[in-house]
Amino acid sequence: MRNSPILFVVIASIWLLILVILAQTDISFGWLYYLTISGQAFFLFVVYKVLKAPYNSNRTFDDFYQDHDVNE
Repeated sequence: MRNSPILFVVIASIWLLILVILAQTDISFGWLYYLTISGQAFFLFVVYKVLKAPYNSNRTFDDFYQDHDVNE
Protein backbone atom coordinates (compact mmCIF):
# COMPACT_ATOMS: atom_id res chain seq x y z
CA MET A 1 0.00 0.00 0.00
CA ARG A 2 1.35 3.38 -0.99
CA ASN A 3 1.29 6.11 1.63
CA SER A 4 -1.02 8.89 0.63
CA PRO A 5 0.09 12.45 1.39
CA ILE A 6 -3.33 13.19 2.86
CA LEU A 7 -2.61 10.64 5.61
CA PHE A 8 0.46 12.63 6.62
CA VAL A 9 -1.54 15.86 6.62
CA VAL A 10 -4.14 14.28 8.92
CA ILE A 11 -1.42 13.04 11.28
CA ALA A 12 0.17 16.50 11.36
CA SER A 13 -3.22 18.08 12.14
CA ILE A 14 -3.83 15.64 14.99
CA TRP A 15 -0.31 16.33 16.28
CA LEU A 16 -1.06 20.06 16.32
CA LEU A 17 -4.36 19.49 18.12
CA ILE A 18 -2.61 17.38 20.77
CA LEU A 19 0.00 20.12 21.27
CA VAL A 20 -2.71 22.74 21.75
CA ILE A 21 -4.46 20.56 24.32
CA LEU A 22 -1.22 19.77 26.15
CA ALA A 23 -0.28 23.48 26.25
CA GLN A 24 -3.40 24.09 28.35
CA THR A 25 -2.46 21.43 30.91
CA ASP A 26 0.30 21.26 33.48
CA ILE A 27 2.73 19.39 31.26
CA SER A 28 6.37 20.35 31.74
CA PHE A 29 7.88 22.85 29.35
CA GLY A 30 10.57 20.39 28.28
CA TRP A 31 8.07 17.83 26.97
CA LEU A 32 6.08 20.49 25.17
CA TYR A 33 9.23 21.95 23.65
CA TYR A 34 10.47 18.61 22.31
CA LEU A 35 7.04 17.71 20.96
CA THR A 36 6.89 21.07 19.18
CA ILE A 37 10.37 20.68 17.65
CA SER A 38 9.62 17.14 16.50
CA GLY A 39 6.29 18.38 15.09
CA GLN A 40 8.10 21.01 13.05
CA ALA A 41 10.44 18.37 11.65
CA PHE A 42 7.44 16.19 10.81
CA PHE A 43 5.78 19.19 9.14
CA LEU A 44 8.79 19.62 6.83
CA PHE A 45 8.54 15.92 5.99
CA VAL A 46 4.81 16.34 5.20
CA VAL A 47 5.52 19.30 2.91
CA TYR A 48 8.14 17.24 1.08
CA LYS A 49 5.76 14.27 0.68
CA VAL A 50 2.93 16.47 -0.59
CA LEU A 51 5.14 18.25 -3.11
CA LYS A 52 6.70 15.01 -4.35
CA ALA A 53 3.38 13.13 -4.63
CA PRO A 54 2.82 11.66 -8.11
CA TYR A 55 -0.02 13.91 -9.25
CA ASN A 56 -0.51 14.80 -12.88
CA SER A 57 -2.99 17.20 -14.40
CA ASN A 58 -3.64 18.38 -17.91
CA ARG A 59 -4.83 21.78 -16.68
CA THR A 60 -2.65 24.87 -16.93
CA PHE A 61 -2.81 28.38 -15.54
CA ASP A 62 -4.56 29.39 -18.76
CA ASP A 63 -7.54 27.28 -17.64
CA PHE A 64 -8.11 29.71 -14.74
CA TYR A 65 -10.70 28.28 -12.34
CA GLN A 66 -12.56 25.03 -12.91
CA ASP A 67 -15.91 26.46 -11.88
CA HIS A 68 -15.74 29.69 -13.88
CA ASP A 69 -14.79 30.18 -17.51
CA VAL A 70 -12.40 33.06 -18.19
CA ASN A 71 -14.24 34.10 -21.34
CA GLU A 72 -17.55 34.82 -19.60
